Amino acid sequence: MRRADIIAGLILTLAGLITIFVIVPREVGSTSPIGIAPDVFPLTLLWTITALSVLLVVLRLVTRPSRSDGPPLELHNIVFIGVAAIALAAGFIAIATLGFLAGGAAIVAFTMLVMGARRYPLRVVLVAALAPTAIFLVFKHVFTVFLP
Repeated sequence: MRRADIIAGLILTLAGLITIFVIVPREVGSTSPIGIAPDVFPLTLLWTITALSVLLVVLRLVTRPSRSDGPPLELHNIVFIGVAAIALAAGFIAIATLGFLAGGAAIVAFTMLVMGARRYPLRVVLVAALAPTAIFLVFKHVFTVFLP
């Protein structure tokens, strides 16, 4: 587990730095005539994730390996991560094609159903409808950022 944490931390650190210094400046405009700059949220999240990745590497390097360190993931965990990655890609496509409100509602409903909220269909419908709407309105009226 220690070795996997170090490798994952290094990969995440490298990916974070590349995204911060190459991708975000190239893809996200840094000025906005109203509100906050469009790159504030991505850069804040990226710096946080990158710093936590560095912290993971440092903490694992200074701790001694343990005999109880087993394999980092079992097969069912890897399958779950693969399915989650496919679901995230489908969610991205849904938002790109249907818009934020409809695509967001589909993502929230799917996630709730997968996480076991099948016994409460009314709750699934309400949360799937209200959460993306609330996020959309906050971004539009508070941050003056328009979502697709």
